Amino acid sequence: MARKDLLMDIGTEELSHLEVIGTLARMHLKPCKKNRAAAEADPLIAIVGGGGVGLHNSQGNPWTADYLKISGQLEVDLRNNIAAEARAKIVYERLIDFCDGAGSRDALQFLMTREITHMKAFMAALDSMGLDPLQVGDFEPSPSQYESILTTPQALGTMETLIVGDHGTKPRMSSTLRLPPG
Repeated sequence: MARKDLLMDIGTEELSHLEVIGTLARMHLKPCKKNRAAAEADPLIAIVGGGGVGLHNSQGNPWTADYLKISGQLEVDLRNNIAAEARAKIVYERLIDFCDGAGSRDALQFLMTREITHMKAFMAALDSMGLDPLQVGDFEPSPSQYESILTTPQALGTMETLIVGDHGTKPRMSSTLRLPPG
């Protein structure tokens, strides 16, 4: 039950992050409502959006549940959440670099710090499961195949589309992948 509570708490907090980001965006877009030059700089925001914020990704696609990645395996989902929090931290760093206002920078710094807190919470939840770092799912790999892959480079198979090339030459396609000895 503790893991479920953790996930619910972090999920609820993530929704509040959207509210903070939306408020920051509205604050920065407010000049588009009344300042003609600002509105002409981005008429889509000023006229169609009324100076408000639409939930769209960087390519202009509306937010959908497709952004949620759920496998049904808690250990996989926790690892995915850790990676998502790391990506969010990087996005906040980039936003801070583009931001001049001290208040906006402070808000983004707070949100970035919360992403680190979430990463640590997800890592603690994953650790509490007592799994080996590479243990995923319910079935163990075949011991003989696993050992073969670790000890025999040829067991890795071939890679049909490895691009090989060096400076000044046109890349060519190679039909096999050869691992260095050792």
